[in-house]
Amino acid sequence: MKSRFDTGFILKSQRLDDGRLRFYMRIGKANQLLAYQDEQMKDGVRYEIIRPQQLFHRDSIDSAKMGVITLDHPDELISPETARQHIQGSTGHSVVIDGDFLGIVGTLFSKDAISAVESGEYPEISPAYLTDWMDGDGTKENPYHQLPRKHNHFALVKRGRHGSEVRSYTDAVDDALVDRLLRDGEISNPLTSVVVPRKTMKITLGNKSYEVEGDDAKALADAISSMVKDHADMKKKHMAMDGENKVLTADLKKYKAKADSLETSPKLDAKEVQQYVASEVKDRLDCWSRILPHMDADFEPDFSASSTDVKRLWIAKHRADMAADPNFQDDGFIEGAWRAIAPELSEQSRQDAADDDGEQEKISSGLKGMLAQLEKTRQDAADSTKEDPIAKARADAAKQYSEAWSN
Repeated sequence: MKSRFDTGFILKSQRLDDGRLRFYMRIGKANQLLAYQDEQMKDGVRYEIIRPQQLFHRDSIDSAKMGVITLDHPDELISPETARQHIQGSTGHSVVIDGDFLGIVGTLFSKDAISAVESGEYPEISPAYLTDWMDGDGTKENPYHQLPRKHNHFALVKRGRHGSEVRSYTDAVDDALVDRLLRDGEISNPLTSVVVPRKTMKITLGNKSYEVEGDDAKALADAISSMVKDHADMKKKHMAMDGENKVLTADLKKYKAKADSLETSPKLDAKEVQQYVASEVKDRLDCWSRILPHMDADFEPDFSASSTDVKRLWIAKHRADMAADPNFQDDGFIEGAWRAIAPELSEQSRQDAADDDGEQEKISSGLKGMLAQLEKTRQDAADSTKEDPIAKARADAAKQYSEAWSN
């Protein structure tokens, strides 16, 4: 919290029978613009204001009661260690809200302080307090809003920090109330008959009008106007983005149609296709060579099946635990499972397969038959007037398949 010094005014005073001086003072005014030097601000001045709901807040009022009264401001805020050397009097418990003003009774018991007030040399009072602020930017047009004050002390001064503006503190004085305060010192329930002025403003939102109370009504109206403007700007941006989206959608359809066309009649590089088929042939040969020695004698191999389907077939027959997995139909799962069990197949003895020459001959015959068919396909493709690169690649791969198996 930051320390602040405001302006106040001593309205009336009265000597008590024991020689003390009781006086009534106004220690704050709602909606008053306060200016403070601040090098960080553009013009070197920071502006603050306190609204009625903050000045008349219960915490602010309670902190003003039984406060230390000093003659001029001490070098720093009053503390328990310094109070004794500066105290000239104290405020009481009777706080009054009269219009925009916060008033309170004070009593002086120091000869110097009493003389300063009665002579008219010290006609003003300067409350010192702590506060924070919210909202605003500190300019004159948009000042910071002070939060409830924590009063520290009240200094008798020759001239308050606001100079001639202090004259407003003498406006609309309720003489009867002040006289009663000076006579009795305390009055019961001094706040019950006081109504804090409220401001109302009509705000239109959409097709409806609303009546809002309070000093923040204008700020709320400005905020709503800003919101409506922002909404209009966002609507324009949305329309522009919608137009761009339509263009992008049209482009997407065009490119998708082109991609579909390429997919139905692909133009593949023959060399790449040949390399792919050769790799597939090698993978199938490796797969068959691993699993055939471990299959039953009545097993009928389907040499047209992909290597992944061959692996799936063997796993389904020999690894029930993997076959029961929900991901068994996923090719990625099969490849992962195969990599896990392939070393196991390599380490197992192939003696049983070597003892069954007839079965091996049967499998070899099947493979050779398939390879012969692939070779015939390759030859037919070679005789065609327009050679298909994919057919040629497949035929070449079949030839490599045949030579690999023969070797």
